[in-house]
Amino acid sequence: MPFAFRVPRPFIPGPPVGTRRQPGFFRLAAPPGSGCNTEQLGNAIKNYYAHYSRYPLPIDAAPDETTPVRVDAHFTSILLGADAALNPDQVNFLPEIRTAQKKHQAGLKSTDAGPVIVDSWHNEFYLLLDADDSGDIDNPDPAGTEKKLYQGVLVFSAGPDKDPSTWEANATSWQTRPRGR
Repeated sequence: MPFAFRVPRPFIPGPPVGTRRQPGFFRLAAPPGSGCNTEQLGNAIKNYYAHYSRYPLPIDAAPDETTPVRVDAHFTSILLGADAALNPDQVNFLPEIRTAQKKHQAGLKSTDAGPVIVDSWHNEFYLLLDADDSGDIDNPDPAGTEKKLYQGVLVFSAGPDKDPSTWEANATSWQTRPRGR
């Protein structure tokens, strides 16, 4: 029997989040634009840093590596390109983010101060930034196995319990947790 080379089929994404799976479809990740997670937000901040050589913070802000920065409406406006003073090129660093319209949907949530990026439980995100450009940040999770994390940006949210101090329930950019925790 002659050798036959089989051309692989391209990956076809499965049905949208919240719909019933169809046989033969595999879901590798949430589709682009399904909201915002810690990785997307972290990448947006890293892209801002690469573009402007600074973090998206007010000019007079002096962050340290132990105090979390809250991703509020002003921070969100900088990343979306709406703040011309801190994003003079008006680059949207979150082009695929959508409005969080449903109960368990991450994305932009409208507030009186402006849109805010929220997680699936509608909590704002927090950041720890490598303020001294040392290439590492102390692990904020006291139960974490690694004392230093070699990343420039750490992103976390309070998770389902809405308490950022309970690390076992927080959604983080530097570690994955088993489902149900």
